[in-house]
Amino acid sequence: MLHRHLTGPLLEALADTPAVLVNGARQTGKSTLAQSAEVAAQKRKYLTFDDPGILAAAKRDPNGFVADLNSLDYFG
Repeated sequence: MLHRHLTGPLLEALADTPAVLVNGARQTGKSTLAQSAEVAAQKRKYLTFDDPGILAAAKRDPNGFVADLNSLDYFG
């Protein structure tokens, strides 16, 4: 797999931030970056709003969704 130039900054952000939003244009490698081996080794949860259940839960109760992130079983 190709090394992404943003891997370092993403890992740096994750070092002191509990969540990081990876945002950008379609088909530019955001999911690939977020699910890369370097990031996966950190045992981080990968959530996507492309999953209808996750999106519905976040829309239904945004504050509760964020508060319950530690109990979710969604992994990339």
